[in-house]
Amino acid sequence: MRHCVIGCIAGLVMSTLAACTGIPTAQQTPEVVLASVAVETATQAVVPAPTVTLLPTLEPEPVAATELQPALEPLAQVNGVVTQTGGLIKGLAIDPPFVYLTNGPGLSILDASDPAHPRQVGQITLADTTFEDVAVAGGLAYLVGPSGLWIVDISDAAVPRLVSHSRLPANGKAVAIQDTLAYVAANGIYTNPPGQNGLFIVDVAIPASPVLVGSLVVDEDTYAVDVQDKLALLVAGGVHFVDVSDPAAPKSVGFYRPEFGMVQAVAVTGDKAYVNAFNDFSVFDITDPGAPARLGSLPVNGSDIAVADDLAFVAAGGVTVVDVSDPTAPTGIGWYWAPVTSLELSPADNLAYIVVGQSGLDVVDVSNPRRQTLAGSWEIVPGGPSWDDPSITKPAGVPGRINAVTLANGHLFAVEADHGLWAFDLSDPASPQPI
Repeated sequence: MRHCVIGCIAGLVMSTLAACTGIPTAQQTPEVVLASVAVETATQAVVPAPTVTLLPTLEPEPVAATELQPALEPLAQVNGVVTQTGGLIKGLAIDPPFVYLTNGPGLSILDASDPAHPRQVGQITLADTTFEDVAVAGGLAYLVGPSGLWIVDISDAAVPRLVSHSRLPANGKAVAIQDTLAYVAANGIYTNPPGQNGLFIVDVAIPASPVLVGSLVVDEDTYAVDVQDKLALLVAGGVHFVDVSDPAAPKSVGFYRPEFGMVQAVAVTGDKAYVNAFNDFSVFDITDPGAPARLGSLPVNGSDIAVADDLAFVAAGGVTVVDVSDPTAPTGIGWYWAPVTSLELSPADNLAYIVVGQSGLDVVDVSNPRRQTLAGSWEIVPGGPSWDDPSITKPAGVPGRINAVTLANGHLFAVEADHGLWAFDLSDPASPQPI
């Protein structure tokens, strides 16, 4: 599974306006009203979760060959950058040596065994809309978007094959895979007719016949989901703690809403969940999924979290390092200032990789968390909407905006929404280079 860090930045991108029809129903699941349980808190009340209901059973929607769109144009490569031709790139998954991109209405597969020359080896066009997220597990790719859940066989990267397409009652925003279940966070606000916001659990044991086994409807727009064992964390205004021990009857056991703003990120490690919102960093004990307890908090604003040992790295106008060795009293011990709000964070060894603003990458040495130092940086968009400090960065010549980063085999891959995938050589962290 991917590293369980979920970044959620509300308001940056408007959800795609798309039509989403109802689910063809073969068998009606009886309505079940799920009780909610109050969550213990040390410093701030956790409000009970709203009443929820199960939705009808999902049936796969057959996809005739005539429904498929023409093949995507191959991704072009310019100076080591794989540029996008098929549509907006929003989702990225890595299963070395392959990189999987939701390339507008389809999936593109790149061979990145040579990061200096990523090479497209396969692609498939699936829908007439833009996919929001992709997850990869067991030789299958799971894509979600306004048109539902799509499952693609990627066992042969050169010839990805559509296995099934199932419509959901809302627009898929994020997907996480655990065992034979797909957990989909979805929004219904922009569907016609209006659908449901919430968590949809799909049994994908038989990929050709996925079945919606349970769902949890919430009032807020949903943006992200993470799952660990029997607990799912659904980011929707706040964080819904969902007991998924019985996938057919997911039960909300608590809902945490920060005093101000919305939850933006969640990271789960072991029996702790770290939640970041506007001016609120909180630690939860999730030892008992039925009773997650808020242990402590710190007034830190942030848009992303990464946790290593007893330190939490919070993207908060730079990097704030929080000592969480005592979860009841998280303490800020260091701070690295960046001129633009950080959007993503991925620590590796003693280095933190952060996306700065819309166009920059900083590599920060955190070997001494109390005195973090800039090890290297790289910036795109000369003359664009970014800060240009020659003492810090050395501009390069490709415009764009970096949305997300991930690490694999000593290289960093960055998704730049308008142009595609960038690969960086990190062998010299003082001088990360696009390759």
